[in-house]
Amino acid sequence: MSDPDLVIECDDAGVIRSVVGDLRTHLGYVADEVVGQPIADYLHPRNQAVAGPIVTTLAGQPQLELWDEVRVRNPDGSWTWVMASVRGGGPGQLPLVVSVRSLPDEATEELNARHDLLDAWIDREERFRVLAEATPVGVFQHSMTDGCVYVNERWTQITGLARDAAMGRGWQAIIHPDDTGAALADYEARGAPLEGPRGNTFRIVRPDGQLRWVKVATSPVLGPEGELHSVVGTLDDITDAIDAVAGVSRLTQVLEATPDLVGVYEVADDAIYLNDAARRFFGFGPRDDGRVPLADLHARLPSWMTEGWDQAIGDALLAASTWSGELELTDAQGVDVPMLAQLMVRRDELDRVVGFAAILRDISDRKVMEAQLEHQATHDPLTGLPNRTLLLQRLGLALERAREGGRPVAVLFLDLDRFKVVNDSLGHQQGDHVLVTLAERIRRAVDPTQTVARFGGDEFVVLAENVGGPEEPLALAGELIDQVHRPLDASTERFVLSTSIGIAISDPEATPETLLRDADAAMYRAKGAGRSQALVFDPAMRADAMVRFDVEAALRRAVAGEELRLHFQPKVDLRSGTIIGVEALVRWQHPSRGLLLPDQFLDVATETGLITEIGSWVIDRGMADLARFDEVRGPDAAPLYLCLNLSATELAHPDLVPTIASALERHGVDPGHIDLELTEHSLVADVDASARRLGELRAMGLKIAIDDFGTGYSSLAYLRRLPVDLLKIDRTFVEGLGERAEDAAIVHAIASLASSLGLAVVAEGVETPEQLAALREIGVTMAQGHLIARPQPADDVIALLRQGPSW
Repeated sequence: MSDPDLVIECDDAGVIRSVVGDLRTHLGYVADEVVGQPIADYLHPRNQAVAGPIVTTLAGQPQLELWDEVRVRNPDGSWTWVMASVRGGGPGQLPLVVSVRSLPDEATEELNARHDLLDAWIDREERFRVLAEATPVGVFQHSMTDGCVYVNERWTQITGLARDAAMGRGWQAIIHPDDTGAALADYEARGAPLEGPRGNTFRIVRPDGQLRWVKVATSPVLGPEGELHSVVGTLDDITDAIDAVAGVSRLTQVLEATPDLVGVYEVADDAIYLNDAARRFFGFGPRDDGRVPLADLHARLPSWMTEGWDQAIGDALLAASTWSGELELTDAQGVDVPMLAQLMVRRDELDRVVGFAAILRDISDRKVMEAQLEHQATHDPLTGLPNRTLLLQRLGLALERAREGGRPVAVLFLDLDRFKVVNDSLGHQQGDHVLVTLAERIRRAVDPTQTVARFGGDEFVVLAENVGGPEEPLALAGELIDQVHRPLDASTERFVLSTSIGIAISDPEATPETLLRDADAAMYRAKGAGRSQALVFDPAMRADAMVRFDVEAALRRAVAGEELRLHFQPKVDLRSGTIIGVEALVRWQHPSRGLLLPDQFLDVATETGLITEIGSWVIDRGMADLARFDEVRGPDAAPLYLCLNLSATELAHPDLVPTIASALERHGVDPGHIDLELTEHSLVADVDASARRLGELRAMGLKIAIDDFGTGYSSLAYLRRLPVDLLKIDRTFVEGLGERAEDAAIVHAIASLASSLGLAVVAEGVETPEQLAALREIGVTMAQGHLIARPQPADDVIALLRQGPSW
């Protein structure tokens, strides 16, 4: 096995004492931050549970070693999978040595998928147990491989058996010997996994010698792969009810008090005994003896009970003299109520049927709980819309109908444009409010027969059946774009969002997965084409999606593998002709494609969230190089200003201010020597939030510059609301200087405006001596462009500074 990426030594309490290797690159931490901290603090809760026993077992035992895949918490709260080896320390080492190796992306994706399933399964189990402890009946879970794995407190009260004694097959010891076969049928010979609920009644002998009748109702539980994992059920003590059926006259008071519906019928009688709960359920008034004419009851029973028993129930009842299961009755108010029924046949000494008895319990609450659990498994908890699981099920059925002769199916994949910026700036609570509002708008915009689902984050999917061609889903997409674009209110903010929509239309070979994949690819093409529009998938998009996926994967490796480079373009003072600042511009030194410019990868970085990580790297590296430049120029030199570009995503990110503050302190840079440059587009998307964040940055002493000034539609409207120090005249105006009088007038107007507002001005994109001369004549004092100097590595800038050129 290859050498580890990291080696961590801990004492016998599991506290980190030393780290060997590049901890920042692999896990995002600085060694000084973790030394002295318990190693368990950085582990996923599922790993923490076993950390203590492992430390105790392996400490100081070099011959013992344990390997496993482990999730480690990153500084931002996310998780990273690593392969970790833990062994006892040998001579000259601390008691515990942990070796860490990074895992490839493929392994990480597989582990995430596997553990997502496991986590969902464990969460469902935990919810089941919380609900079970609160229920007034006994609840148990019986694994098909391990026997009994859980009983609630009420179960132990009914059976008199302690929980530990009930585990595995231990509970079977209390079954009456004559009832063993019937009692164990559901656990040792259960049929197909999708069979419905079952019921059973049998006797138990408690440890204190009491003989009790219990009623058991069971349901199957499927595992993560759809297999029959276990059986869950309820257990209730029905001894009193059984005794009541045997001697109604003696136990009438007990039957009248029970909330269960009880009925006893003798074949030779024309009336039936109903207890108080049953009489009230069917709307009969008080009866001294509880007897109700059979004809009156028949008028209030479902037809299947009066015109002939359900064949399966009748056969089972007559064969075994008892039947348990679920059925539905209608109460006096006309409400259908689900019931758990126990039906029994009474026979005489000649085995002739002489009567029937029934005990029914209202299980409405249980049904509501089951429906809630089912809903949680198939719906988005925030918006209540179907989730990916339910959408895939419905999409599969829709495709089957289309293949059987129906018209094609269309999938519309919606992704909100720049929602992350809004979410980060307004806060996640307000962001959730926005998502709920948009979910309702989308739902109202579609036909009731169409499905709207949320896939998490800012992604929505619409499933439309029986489409005649691309015109129909395109028209629907247009309506959805309009609905999303309506103004939104969040707290004191009012803003608008847009959405990009990809459309895929099925063919006979389509599957749910391929149709979603194609719609997703079309959505990304719509975003790349300018956002706020819809495009129908064509096969060329799939190739584009694969290219984009490859770029994303390579870019992630580039960020982690130090393939990024920083070049600097000098900025000069046109009055003195000397360099007064540099603009930091990121480059990607691709292993096979060479040096890539920002427009070849920053769009993907923005879409995937990598832009924040790249931006943090640029801030830190740029300030480190600025410190080098200042050292070369000496303490008596005039200030050299560093210009750092910020995207809208970076501006809204909550870590921006602490990231900049940390870099300033780490490299000893004066904040007054830093210009933060933003485009008009990134600022006006949410002016109030931008103004607040820029105010924070300016309060630190940083200067704020607007890039590409004059190209936006609202430059002047928002200029007075934003704390700005500098305007950069866009190259589209500079390139016409010396040739077009209109461009000279625009540049002159921008320079005059800036002067009146007390703002500095920089012209960018200076390519010719004529442009430079025109700028001087207009009165612009700062400029940059290829005529002056191209972007270049830090070492070349140092050489240029030493030469002291003048323009």
